[in-house]
Amino acid sequence: MNRAYIAAALVALLAAVVLAQDEGELPFRRMDYYCWQEFREVVPSRCDTVILPVGTQEAHGVIANGADALVPERLAMMVAPQANALVAPTVHYGLTTTLAAYPGGFAISRSTFKTYCLEVADGLAQSGFRNLIIFNGHGPNRAPLDEVAAEVSARRGVRVLVVNWWAYCAELTQEIWGPDQDGGHAALNENAAVQAVDPRFVRQRYYTPDLAVPIDSSYTVYPHTGTILLYTEGVGYPDFDQELAERYLTRVAEELAALIVDARRRWDAAGL
Repeated sequence: MNRAYIAAALVALLAAVVLAQDEGELPFRRMDYYCWQEFREVVPSRCDTVILPVGTQEAHGVIANGADALVPERLAMMVAPQANALVAPTVHYGLTTTLAAYPGGFAISRSTFKTYCLEVADGLAQSGFRNLIIFNGHGPNRAPLDEVAAEVSARRGVRVLVVNWWAYCAELTQEIWGPDQDGGHAALNENAAVQAVDPRFVRQRYYTPDLAVPIDSSYTVYPHTGTILLYTEGVGYPDFDQELAERYLTRVAEELAALIVDARRRWDAAGL
């Protein structure tokens, strides 16, 4: 990521935080904690941005099967005060593919997933939110979520941002663990993110490097032969360091908050 861009976004984020403090802190950041009278008082006059976390249920090495929902949900709660946003209830089920056969994981159909997410997004727009931010935690969800974003934006005139949190913040793996490191599914970065959410969700006693295999686009296998999928062969194995895990998730939240604030600034400047 361009350093000048990050600096400008962080300045915009700081200004947004100061503005939110001047306007007074909201009673809750979770949307579902409001009664209807409070909601009407808050949205959109005091808060016009909502974050929707989306994940799935599937095997993740030695971390919780719900990792793809747990991490974006926690990130949303971390980002919400900085971006003056509310957090919508999480979508926990998605397009699990090659890992669906492992215990506890399963998939819903693409059509069902897209229709459900589209109706959720449409409902959020009808509720008065002008900015809909989707924190996606699972790669195969991305294409239908992009379609949802385009359709609800055209239909309701809302501004939508869909982001794969781990991909947007990919450089942070090297920042936290060193230039020779990389991440992956349930690998160093995602394992750390879940550990930062709650170390009880990481069962290190089950860990063995044999759980990891490199991602290789030259073949497809069902079920997948590993539940830790490395972006780079031989690199990105989990390290279970709690301090580094917490530092990593904090930095991810900072970059996502800056992205939201900068996107809103640019939309406003363009008169959209």
